[in-house]
Amino acid sequence: MLKSYPIYFNTTELFRPEKWEESYEKVQNSFQSEAGTDLVINVRTGKLKVSCEFLCKDTNLSVFRGFDALGSFKLKSYDVEDGAYRERTVRMENLKSSLNVHSDYITQSNGLYTVSFDLVEF
Repeated sequence: MLKSYPIYFNTTELFRPEKWEESYEKVQNSFQSEAGTDLVINVRTGKLKVSCEFLCKDTNLSVFRGFDALGSFKLKSYDVEDGAYRERTVRMENLKSSLNVHSDYITQSNGLYTVSFDLVEF
């Protein structure tokens, strides 16, 4: 991810994450023929999975919880291979949040949270 290209969840522009790790998966069907030969069919390549982590205030934590409550949403991110933004339908999994130590003393805030989750493309 490049710093000059922000990430969007639906139409909401997000701030820069602490961690953004993309992995791509092959979706395959495999079975054995009557002759005993293993056959593999690539159904799809390039299925995106993103592990990410954000450092944010409690108000942003509420925004992430809202996206977690949705069944799916649009992820718009810059694709280096295409050289342009790419829009994918994803769902959020494994949402975790933790209050950072002593951050609740920050004025005009209920503390800083580390929020992590996975995005999985449909």
